Amino acid sequence: NKHRTAQELPAAPPFRAESPVLGSVLETRHAFDIVRSRVTYIIHEDGGDIVEASTDDDGGTIAIMATVFDGTIFSRPTINVDGDTGTILYGAFKASDGSIHVRRRLARSDTLETAVQVGSATFEDDSFHFVRALEGPGRWILVARESGGNIVEYYSSDDGETWELL
Repeated sequence: NKHRTAQELPAAPPFRAESPVLGSVLETRHAFDIVRSRVTYIIHEDGGDIVEASTDDDGGTIAIMATVFDGTIFSRPTINVDGDTGTILYGAFKASDGSIHVRRRLARSDTLETAVQVGSATFEDDSFHFVRALEGPGRWILVARESGGNIVEYYSSDDGETWELL
């Protein structure tokens, strides 16, 4: 197993990947569930939709799991997984009104929950991402740039179901 330097690793997120399974060169974002199942979850824009795929063999096989967002309305998706609980959060930018929306899939569930809008602000662009908060499982922080350039943080203490401005 060769060790690679930071310069040799792909930039993330997003990184550009060529997939013999999915076809063309894709701009993707990814999340890893290393602790629980060693699965890599991938979210990308594909044929007008934002879809989720996964691999558990380093990309040898890729399974398309679900359409997460309508690609004609949303763009620039992002994804993250809580390695403790198994909850997966998906986010996307809605350019028509400058909003950010988040969906979630709870551990051991095949059901994607209804998307929720994060805050009531208008966001300048799609520069946002969420990470697990240090307070423990089910806690998340979403960082974004509002119109006007202010960087803001939103906090969720219920696994992404609701978000409040910090």
